[in-house]
Amino acid sequence: KVVPSLEINCAYIGLENLKTGGGLADIGKSNKVKSLKTVFRSGDVLYGKLRPYLNKHTKVDFDGITSTDILVFRTKGVLSEELLDMYLGVPRVVDYANRNSKGINLPRVSPKVMMRLLIPVPPPDEQKEIVRILDKLLDHEDEAKALIDMAEEIDLLEKSILSKAFRGELGTNDPNDEPAIELLKRSLKEKMNK
Repeated sequence: KVVPSLEINCAYIGLENLKTGGGLADIGKSNKVKSLKTVFRSGDVLYGKLRPYLNKHTKVDFDGITSTDILVFRTKGVLSEELLDMYLGVPRVVDYANRNSKGINLPRVSPKVMMRLLIPVPPPDEQKEIVRILDKLLDHEDEAKALIDMAEEIDLLEKSILSKAFRGELGTNDPNDEPAIELLKRSLKEKMNK
């Protein structure tokens, strides 16, 4: 534990800096906080113990301080940090943390409860392969979500074009104007290249 005023301006991670479902949204500054904080090191895994159903966790690749509502896990080489971070996000672990949290309005899971969590530890080579496969699957999931978002945008664009067409707002008499279908094709091509 450390009082931030004793630390030189360093990275600060609070619950608000962790994404729901895992990951880091942004990084705060330690000079903005006054209360007691916990030190973390590059390679540590941070886990939000407040409202564990939000599933806030991430592996960090820098040193800093964090809110006391965040647990700091250091694997000491026994378990891949990436694998631990991924494991903390699986539904079974989220459910375990929720079932064992205390408090009505602001439920918290205790460090003791989380330290009792059984974590399978495969050999190091298998850990690397598991992380590689999961990273690939998560990349595909992100791509699929982007395609779904694009399909929803196309649906909205189609409805907008039809609405304008029925109101007589499409097209002009200017021969230099690009045909609507060409504009749509160009727009879709630009989105696919992003």
